[in-house]
Amino acid sequence: MKIKTGASFLCVLLLLVWSGSRAASPYYFIAIHNEPYHGHPAAAELLPEAVSILKEMVAKADGYHIKLTIMLSPEWDQHLTAEDISAWKLSGHEIASHHHSVYHPGGWDGYTGIPLEEALQIRESTLRGRPVEETLGDLSDYMARLFDLDAGVVSGCLNEEPDKREMPDEIIYPTCSGYSNAYKTIGQKVNDMDSQKAINEFIVQADLNGITRNWLAHAQIIDTSQVLAVMETFKTVAASESTEKVVFGTVNHSAPREHQNFNDYLDLVHSYDSTGAKSRTISEIMNSNILPVEGFVMKDNREMERKVTSIRRSINKVSRCYLGAPISGNVTNILGQQGTKGTQIIFGNELPGEKELRN
Repeated sequence: MKIKTGASFLCVLLLLVWSGSRAASPYYFIAIHNEPYHGHPAAAELLPEAVSILKEMVAKADGYHIKLTIMLSPEWDQHLTAEDISAWKLSGHEIASHHHSVYHPGGWDGYTGIPLEEALQIRESTLRGRPVEETLGDLSDYMARLFDLDAGVVSGCLNEEPDKREMPDEIIYPTCSGYSNAYKTIGQKVNDMDSQKAINEFIVQADLNGITRNWLAHAQIIDTSQVLAVMETFKTVAASESTEKVVFGTVNHSAPREHQNFNDYLDLVHSYDSTGAKSRTISEIMNSNILPVEGFVMKDNREMERKVTSIRRSINKVSRCYLGAPISGNVTNILGQQGTKGTQIIFGNELPGEKELRN
């Protein structure tokens, strides 16, 4: 076989070298918020449409070997089967929780952890004259419905930014503290619409109701400008020297306006991580050695502040399956006092303004 030499061969060689030198992907998680449509006048049409979109999102992620953290509102129990949940978990996806509290400007799911009289006053104030949705129960009722979908739910976004009383005891790996998980803005509140919110350099840990919680953060991908900003931030992180020390977190909604943005973002991530090797669910990240932990203390139901302590690794006591062997106790320690035995396996439209439904 005759090999060409000269300029054309050099161009081909340079192209091959360039194509093989793409920056490494950071670790990442992708969450899907599956909204409550409780009290929405068009719920009978919107919810089945959202279910269909979610199934298409999962199928695309499966094609790329990317794991999703699928955050479900309780009423989705009427539209998903045990077979749906089982198949998703077997593919590596995690089933998680999603809650719209009485503070949410779009739609409340009917459940609250706040004393009912106070909760209804907050809801009336939030809605400013619109009718208040029917009350369905407290957070134990909320979790009972979620456990009908999957009894192993431990993570989620509970719309807890304005009031941590809206967090069920069972959710120990939440994502909506409202605070940054990046050192540049540690201890500061950052909006989910800011693409920098996707950068997790540590886990936020704080005790709430006598239970240790561990928070990650994510940026939302709702419209075209946001998906472009998140994609550019992802590329910047991938090209940085600290990419292996970052978990990049994003969230989409199973809604028509976000479906293409989700597809575009997945295409980008796949171009950096063709086998899904850096894809993780939220619980997998929490029970790994990827990120250190920064301790915070609750000042009240709304505010947290950073502890003045050294970085440590101390995640809740859990019992999970590590390569087939159950482990109990504090799973990892960044300083090496206690390590893992392997990789954890977790089997784990709009009211006036559709955007108001999102969180």
